[in-house]
Parts: sequence; C-alpha cells; structure tokens
Amino acid sequence: MTRKLNPQGLMDQTSWIFPNMANFKDQVNSTFKTVAKRNALPCSIEEETYKSGGFLGSKDVLLTIDGGFKPFCVLGVTTYGNYLSVSLYTLVEDTFGNKLTGRLIQADLADLGYLGKDMINVREMNAFLNCVKATVEESFEELGLPHYKSGFVGIK
Repeated sequence: MTRKLNPQGLMDQTSWIFPNMANFKDQVNSTFKTVAKRNALPCSIEEETYKSGGFLGSKDVLLTIDGGFKPFCVLGVTTYGNYLSVSLYTLVEDTFGNKLTGRLIQADLADLGYLGKDMINVREMNAFLNCVKATVEESFEELGLPHYKSGFVGIK
C-alpha cells in the first residue's frame, strides 16, 4: 500500500548532510533499525512506499517509525553528488479522516498531532520523537559518520 505525504502534515523536520559520505546511503536505515532494537524503542519500524503530489507525483521508499501517536516519523535517506542527505520528518498522515477533522475544527493537518492530548500525553509523544531523533544520531556515530555542530548541520 502506498501512503501519501503532504507538506501540510509536517510538524517538524531535521536534516543532516554529510560531505563525501554518499556510499553510506544503504546502511543508514539498517543501522537505525539495529540501534532502535538495542535501545528497546517501543515502536514499529517498516519500509513503506510513499507518494507525494498528484497523479504523476514522486514515489520513494522511506522508513516509517510509528510509536502509536497521531504524528509518526519518517526517515528519508538520499544522495546528491557525493553528499549523503538524511531527513527525519514528523508528520500527521494525509488521510480523509484527518482532513475532515482539520476542516471541522479549522486546523491544519500538523495541528492534529496535539489534538485531544493533555500534558502527560504530550510528554509521552515528545519522548517518542526525541528518542527517535537520538537513535538517528546514534546510528550516525555507529557508522562513523562525522557529526558537526556548527553552521548548517553536517557542514563545517
């Protein structure tokens, strides 16, 4: 089954870029799965086909990380020349039900991530999101990818 990506459902995005590391593209997802299992993250992790745009829109296989909350995470890995580009998206899915709910309460898809949650639920959801991001970064360390903390992430 193909899932649909819609920028209106984007709650957050973090991107990393690694110069001269394009050869690691195929290893990022498998390393993420290994690190997530080792850290006992209580979530499902699956490779799924996503479609973006209309009838002739783009398709890609991305890694879905679902912790049981309305927002879920998608890990996308690509190359551009010799660069390895990794993006972690936090999304609310573009479904008929979510669109209808958004219209009824006059909210964007992304706003539905917090709909009906109290502070305890928000804390749990944020723990999921933060742990997924930490697992991505731990995967980079395990692969030996350099981690820079100045300027644009991944560029000295």
